[in-house]
Amino acid sequence: SSALLAILMLAAATLPAFAQAPTAPSGLVAAGMTDYSGTGLIQLSWNDNSTNETAWVIQYSQNGGAFVSLPNTASTTTPTTGTTEINLSGAAVGATYAFKVAAFNGSTSSYSNTSTTTTVAFTVTAAAVAGQAKINLSWPNIVNESGYQILILYPGAISYEQLTLVAANTT
Repeated sequence: SSALLAILMLAAATLPAFAQAPTAPSGLVAAGMTDYSGTGLIQLSWNDNSTNETAWVIQYSQNGGAFVSLPNTASTTTPTTGTTEINLSGAAVGATYAFKVAAFNGSTSSYSNTSTTTTVAFTVTAAAVAGQAKINLSWPNIVNESGYQILILYPGAISYEQLTLVAANTT
């Protein structure tokens, strides 16, 4: 009987420890926009309240439909607390999306608050000024924007370069 107890105690001591579920993220904010190619883009940011997550579970709902999961997104932070931000491209322009995020490490935390945003279509009009090395840009004002990023693609370049940031409510 004491030999059996010793074997059970040894077996229990060698079992792997289960990961403690991470603390849920909070303060989720979703911002819908349209990128330079006219593709919907959504920027998500949230407070990382956990120090033991290995990935994020991101769920979204489009136009009030059921929530579905994106593939787990690896934690881009060395597990630490702070603000985490990711960009999701390929969103439908003019659609309304709701998001929620959970931390994952083998166990899943509770979900964050739900944040809703709509991607907005807009067109930039460019007009060269005769005899001057400049281009005038204009666009309609987007409600609730935090600003505009002006990018340029130089001939032969493979990626856009930021020229400037423009304040909110500028057209």
